[in-house]
Amino acid sequence: MKGKYLTLAAFVAGLVSLAYLQFARQETLPLQDEKKPSPAKAVDTSVSSTSPDDASLKNGIYESVGQYTSPEGEETVGVKVTLENGIITASEVTVQATDEISKRMQGKFKDAYQKEVIGKPISSIDLGVVGGSSLTPNGFEDALKKIREQAKS
Repeated sequence: MKGKYLTLAAFVAGLVSLAYLQFARQETLPLQDEKKPSPAKAVDTSVSSTSPDDASLKNGIYESVGQYTSPEGEETVGVKVTLENGIITASEVTVQATDEISKRMQGKFKDAYQKEVIGKPISSIDLGVVGGSSLTPNGFEDALKKIREQAKS
């Protein structure tokens, strides 16, 4: 009987040790909240790595509507950008989706996309998932293509 208690005690001690090691390991990993974007900061717009094509674009404020396909069908997103020497110095997104899920995803994109585009050459924008949205970036990039054409003329 004494052997069973010793075995059980050893087993429990092992579990406690494993739990402690797991807890200690988690303490050294970055918290998920630390990965969240910090509040907007001033963006360095002095980027000079524009392509010759971007540098030849006319400075100004441009607007377009981008299109993309969601599981519920075609959706659009409004995009407004300010270009200076081919660099995006300001941008706004207007949620235009009709499907409720698409509206929510466009809203998430709108809350997170600026850090990915402000201060960057318009031709270098190649977005993946932004703010949890994987389809809205397609519409945004479609609008940017149209804006580049507008800025050429």
